[in-house]
Amino acid sequence: MLTQFDLEEISQIFGPVRWVDQRLAGFEGWLLIEVNPIPYREERAMIISDIEKGQQILVENRVLRHFGECTSEDHNISDVIVNKIDTDTMKDMKCLVAIHPGTKGYYHDQPIVVPINPSISHIEYPEHPHLNFGGNVKYGYCPDSICYTDNPRELGEGISERVKKALAYVTIWLFRHQIWLQTRQFINSGIWIGPQMPFDREQHAHHLNPRGRCWCGSKKIYSECHMMFDKCVLLDKLSSVGEKLLMLDSFQKSWKERVLIPHRSAIKQLSSIF
Repeated sequence: MLTQFDLEEISQIFGPVRWVDQRLAGFEGWLLIEVNPIPYREERAMIISDIEKGQQILVENRVLRHFGECTSEDHNISDVIVNKIDTDTMKDMKCLVAIHPGTKGYYHDQPIVVPINPSISHIEYPEHPHLNFGGNVKYGYCPDSICYTDNPRELGEGISERVKKALAYVTIWLFRHQIWLQTRQFINSGIWIGPQMPFDREQHAHHLNPRGRCWCGSKKIYSECHMMFDKCVLLDKLSSVGEKLLMLDSFQKSWKERVLIPHRSAIKQLSSIF
């Protein structure tokens, strides 16, 4: 549980926050905050370069800033970014996110961050390289969330420290998402800048709209592209006959009933308290 002191400390770094002590989207207790991930114009190219190289990025007063003690000798960015993105015309944007401090056993206990507005999920972006799949939890349905780190240990130990670190990573993630959106207009799969781990796609068959765009970037309908292959991979990873039967039974439900309705219901719950 976050204390009043924790909330004041977080608000000093990231701006006004609101704590809602209610059970929503499957979990109890959410932090609501507005993030602006677009850096100052004069620092954008340097920040893109540092993200590509895995250098440290600062978040000050809700804004990404170039690290003053950066050790990079130059700040060149890849040719495809230069050719496809006009960093000068990027507009400030406000992203509303809901954050749960984390619960044992769900995505390695790390804080859960759900984008509310604009909506960012596998429903809108089936091929997104860095989104966690949502799903049923003990007290409801948790929607798709931001996959902002592949190493939860680096978030620290205390709840306040972990939330602050997560918010900093999420601000960087949202900027990377904007770059991905722009490059996606010219390159099928888009470009996700910076170091990244291979994405585990085993849940695709269960989570993606059969009539939606396939995650592979082919622009084909999922049911006519990778869906059957993904189903076979998913079933093959289940060890027991009982698990396989449960999964096959789940596949009998429509995607709308299995994913779309519970996802939108959870987002509506979270957005109603902003």
